[in-house]
Amino acid sequence: MPKSASPTLPLPWTGDDYECGFPFTLLPGLTMMAASNTIREKPNWWERYKEPTVADRWKQELKQVGIGDTP
Repeated sequence: MPKSASPTLPLPWTGDDYECGFPFTLLPGLTMMAASNTIREKPNWWERYKEPTVADRWKQELKQVGIGDTP
């Protein structure tokens, strides 16, 4: 088969459901989103994050569930 006549394979990140392709996110970005969601689920987080004792406790909670650990 001539090189110009070879069929092209579809890309895995494009198709009928995606107009511009699938926007992938790297693991650090997913980890940051998970940490942000965990904190924002807490009541009155926007007032309490400024308190050092609360912020330290939240950091410990994130470490216990495996968020925020660096290799």
